[in-house]
Amino acid sequence: KNTIASMTDELGIGNAVYYTYSFERLIPEQVKELYYVAYISCGNLKENGIFTSEEIGDIQKYAAQQLNTLAGSTEYVSKIDECVFTFVYQSSNRNDAQKRIAEILDSLNNYLCGFSPDYAELFKTGICSIADNPDCNAEYALGVAKQGYLYAVRNQLRYAFSTNEVIKKTAADEKMRRSISKAIDNKEFQIYLQFITDSKSEKICGAEVLSRWDNPEMGIISPDKYIGIMKSSGTIARHDYYIFE
Repeated sequence: KNTIASMTDELGIGNAVYYTYSFERLIPEQVKELYYVAYISCGNLKENGIFTSEEIGDIQKYAAQQLNTLAGSTEYVSKIDECVFTFVYQSSNRNDAQKRIAEILDSLNNYLCGFSPDYAELFKTGICSIADNPDCNAEYALGVAKQGYLYAVRNQLRYAFSTNEVIKKTAADEKMRRSISKAIDNKEFQIYLQFITDSKSEKICGAEVLSRWDNPEMGIISPDKYIGIMKSSGTIARHDYYIFE
């Protein structure tokens, strides 16, 4: 009983310990390559300030119930963090695996639409194929799935399979995100003025303010390389206030 309790979340589903247990002990070895690990999250709702604590609790309860309902007898659902769930599931091929996730996201995001249509895409998913990572353990599979989730968030996708290309791109974006945070503190972002002239008098009458990142290692970096990452990581406001200042 104590073992069961230690693997159960307050929502009545498995917790992070149960995820590891289900991955390592409950998946039949002979069909393991047919399994997928999905990392499902709607982001940090507390940090975003979108919902009240009570609403966040209701969202998590609904997500737990829906995932449990949609899971088969040899599939496993866990809540591993605030608004973060794992779904260890079986599909015969990648297309079927994709359809299962689309069905789940439809259900979860339709619930959020009850709060506002603007929240129709908050739940996103990253997917790790065990067949593509045959020797992975539970921790590694979860990390791979999370990379797919981060890629989906940053590229405004509903879900993403964690391929080698996705993992490399996500790692590069994460490195860029960390560099951006330091760059703001180090005042590396500069403003450039693109002058506007009056067509009649040919005199300067204004200017458009352009942001450029003066990176010590890479030189001047244009906004298309960093603005998207700032928006997805929540640092765009810091950048904008810094530029205004």
